[in-house]
Amino acid sequence: MKRRIFAMLFLLAAVAAAAASVVTAMVAHDNYLAQVQRGAAADAAFISAGVELSGLDYLNAAGTPRAYRVTWFAGGGAVLYDSEGNVAPMGGGADQPEVVDAITEGAGYSARESGAGGARVYYYALRMNDGSVLRVAAVMTDALSPYDTIIFVALILTPLILIGAMIGSSVLTRGIFAPLLNLDLERGDDPVYDEIAPLVKRIRAQRRRIESQTTSLERQRVEFAAITANMNEGFLTLNDSGAVLTHNRAALTLLDSTLTEAAGRHIYGVNRSEGLRLIVEEARTGKAAESTLTIAGRAVLTAAHPVFEAGRQRGMTLILMDVTEQREREMLRREFAANVSHELKTPLTVLAGSAELMMNGLIAPGDAERFGEGMYRESQRMIALV
Repeated sequence: MKRRIFAMLFLLAAVAAAAASVVTAMVAHDNYLAQVQRGAAADAAFISAGVELSGLDYLNAAGTPRAYRVTWFAGGGAVLYDSEGNVAPMGGGADQPEVVDAITEGAGYSARESGAGGARVYYYALRMNDGSVLRVAAVMTDALSPYDTIIFVALILTPLILIGAMIGSSVLTRGIFAPLLNLDLERGDDPVYDEIAPLVKRIRAQRRRIESQTTSLERQRVEFAAITANMNEGFLTLNDSGAVLTHNRAALTLLDSTLTEAAGRHIYGVNRSEGLRLIVEEARTGKAAESTLTIAGRAVLTAAHPVFEAGRQRGMTLILMDVTEQREREMLRREFAANVSHELKTPLTVLAGSAELMMNGLIAPGDAERFGEGMYRESQRMIALV
């Protein structure tokens, strides 16, 4: 925007300078043309007065000014006198427009290219009392030499004007933008330009909303970080390409990573195990995946859940839980159950066998006491196991 304003100001200044140069040249041209016209008319009147008094003798005796060529035409168009010595009609004589106008109107003028040298010549013709016409011719190149000087000076001054326009445009641009750049939106200063007051008001309102939302998001982030930081479970969020967005310390511990910060890294840069890769790739297809991985000698239950937004998968969450102790307890439970089952099976077998013998009357009367002691002993053993 600053460059555009600078360019516009510089362009306007350059156009103004060019227009001023053109107008100056046109005014100078018109002024010098009028000067030539007035000089030719005055000299023609002066010379015609002398011719009225003395005729051809005046022209031959007095001569003519160097800047002019004087020609005297008879009423029929024949050349009576030419200061350059041509007795033939000059340029057609009476058929020239300035001569025709002088005969009919009393005076006439015209400007045209001369046949010799291509110089532009101004002609002024004046009808005298006897009907003859006196014409004065002024070469424009000679008469307008000051005009050429003005054009030369204008050409010299134009680059200086453009440089000044560039400097002025730069100063104006800085002056325009300085109040905008120094505007303090927090302090609530009124804008220097009334035109931008509504815009500044909307910007301030939007700034307050953004600050409020930022404060709320920061508070939620801190709360979330505090919650996840004290979790024993690992928690990670990944984007759709698998890069880590957020995580807690427990996640890096469970993944056996030496990193202190994994945000921005790909999940495979945190842990390269095949089991984790399979779970992540499964979740990237839009399906939830879960498996127990063995990482650094620990059993880690890993669950991946895809995250969708507006029907499109935006990433996934990974939840890691250390289930090593649970697995060890389950193994102990199974071993205990197997041992108890084995220890109970022996006394129960003895009791069952003794009871079957007694039930069938296969025990001698003298052995009944011995069998009874055995059954009692095995029952006490069972009670001790329980």
